[in-house]
Amino acid sequence: MTNGNDAMARLSAIRLGLVAILFLPGEPFTQIAYEIEQNSPFNQTIIVAYAENNIGYIPTALALQQGGYEVGPGKWSFLEAGAENILIAEALQLLKELYTN
Repeated sequence: MTNGNDAMARLSAIRLGLVAILFLPGEPFTQIAYEIEQNSPFNQTIIVAYAENNIGYIPTALALQQGGYEVGPGKWSFLEAGAENILIAEALQLLKELYTN
């Protein structure tokens, strides 16, 4: 179920042999992209930011605790704690499905 405060995000990916290109909305912090790359089933995973749509910065839990303009709240970042885990889980599920099909 969604509400007016939800950030709707599309993720997509394409496969080129043993390489995957993953398109993420917004700008994930480096640690998030690295975790996806390290846990991807592909030999190489390329992450493209600001693809599909834009949900602003995607900060880590640590970054949210530390604060700063990248974590908002504001028009550039409005995600709450836990958003990184959802994004990582969904990205890895998409990559797994792409790899096995």
